[in-house]
Amino acid sequence: MWEWLIALPLGIGLIWLLINILWWVFVIFLIIYLFRWLRKQFHKGGMFHHEPIDILRERYAKGEITKEEFERIKKDL
Repeated sequence: MWEWLIALPLGIGLIWLLINILWWVFVIFLIIYLFRWLRKQFHKGGMFHHEPIDILRERYAKGEITKEEFERIKKDL
């Protein structure tokens, strides 16, 4: 895998090795960052999760349910 590195002069080979290592450090950092961001979005109720009371309020605001239905469902929750 690293045969080409031997064929290069020592300085150039070390530079390419350093660039390769930095590239993989960047990729791993990016994966960890995205994973943490997605987990934070999930836990704070972002794009993945909605609380039932929020859905109920939204339905009431849109006029899909009456005030009596809203209060009854709210007690059930």
